[in-house]
Amino acid sequence: MIKKLRTEDMRRIMGQKIKILREMNEVTQVELAKILGYSSTGTISLIENGIKGMKNVAVIKAAEFFRVHPVVLFSPTDLDKDELKILSAVMNLFEENRQNPIKMKPYIDILKKILEIAT
Repeated sequence: MIKKLRTEDMRRIMGQKIKILREMNEVTQVELAKILGYSSTGTISLIENGIKGMKNVAVIKAAEFFRVHPVVLFSPTDLDKDELKILSAVMNLFEENRQNPIKMKPYIDILKKILEIAT
């Protein structure tokens, strides 16, 4: 059975991802606030610390800015920097090839090998 996450947990997890992506892209909190349309520059700090949540529109805008699939940000799983990169690449690959799943087979085979090594 999947554990139901509380709203606070989801805010914390998403905030951590936003912070990692912001730092990876060398964007300041002030710059990100402007990009996402927040009038208060402290809002990003509140989001990154899990105190304040984000509206879905802002999450999607952040995903577009950071060039990650929105699923990466909406996922309830804690991810580190490398995991964020991998999940984002995989989700973008699936999205690009959704109309032609046959093209995905070599990538799925590679993912299987990676997962075998990791376990």
